[in-house]
Amino acid sequence: MINANRTKEVRSHIRQMIDIFIVKNALDENNSILYDDIDLKITNKEKSYLLENLIKDDFVIVKEDDSFWFDKTKWDKEVKDISNKYMFILIAPIIITTMLIYIIGKFF
Repeated sequence: MINANRTKEVRSHIRQMIDIFIVKNALDENNSILYDDIDLKITNKEKSYLLENLIKDDFVIVKEDDSFWFDKTKWDKEVKDISNKYMFILIAPIIITTMLIYIIGKFF
C-alpha cells in the first residue's frame, strides 16, 4: 500500500505509477484514467515503457476508450505469491538442516 512518509524520489517510478492509479481510484473498469492523468516527472518515453510493462503483465488494463485502470487484486495476489516463495526459500534450509542434525544425532 502507499507509504505516505516516503518521498516520491525514494520510491521507484513503477511504484509511483501504481500509487497514481491507487490515489486516483482507478482500480476497476468504471474508474479509469487517461494517459495524461499519469503525472510522473519522467520523460514520455520512460512513462510509456513503464506503462507497457504493466499492461504486458496484466496489472494495468486498457479500455476501448484508451483509458487505463490498475488491477490491484491481481497485484496483491502476485505480491502474496512472491512473498510465500521467498518465505519457503528462507525456511526450507532451516528445516532441512534441523532434520539432518536430528537424524545424525540419533543414529551416530
